[in-house]
Amino acid sequence: MERISLPQRLTVAQTPELWGSWKGFQKQELVVDVKDVHQVDVAGLQLLLKLKLANQLTWEAHSDALYQAASLAGVEAMLALPGQQEGQS
Repeated sequence: MERISLPQRLTVAQTPELWGSWKGFQKQELVVDVKDVHQVDVAGLQLLLKLKLANQLTWEAHSDALYQAASLAGVEAMLALPGQQEGQS
């Protein structure tokens, strides 16, 4: 299988709106260090893609790497979630 390199540093901005079921949750940033696609399981990729589609995820490299990793991990369906709008500021 081809190895796809993910950004080594993913910054996830977690907000109460996104995690409404977590009582007492305060806004914070969670940094996820990722070396390559094989260190992220399918559930993790699904979460990252959901965050990306909710405009809650930023990273220091091209977003294509995450989508390629998701494809390799067999979660291509996540790529077509409703609400995906690239290029919006």
